Amino acid sequence: MSTLSIHSSSMISEALVKLISALLLTCALLIGSITLAFAQSTGSSTSKSNDAEPNVNQQQAIAKAKQSVQGKVLKVDRNKEHYRVKMLNPKGRVISVNVNKQSGKVTPKSTEKAKPTQDKD
Repeated sequence: MSTLSIHSSSMISEALVKLISALLLTCALLIGSITLAFAQSTGSSTSKSNDAEPNVNQQQAIAKAKQSVQGKVLKVDRNKEHYRVKMLNPKGRVISVNVNKQSGKVTPKSTEKAKPTQDKD
């Protein structure tokens, strides 16, 4: 076999390897896209349910807190799971409640009881 023939065979082999690699990469990308499209069309989610849009917005959380506790809203904080609504009740106490973003359920914030202060005479 001549040197030209060996060189030509080597070039064809390299071209085939590159072509096969490109085809495999294309197939992998296509399968990934099809899988993602199928998951989205069937309602499956690749993210956690906590990342979903909340069913209760901040204004609704305030309204639910006001239904639970009479008073003036002082502050609203939010995290992944709930809104924390701090309110001042008619007796002058600050009350905090949590409003679940998904269900709207209102629960009192768990707090430690304050130690009673002793008057110094």
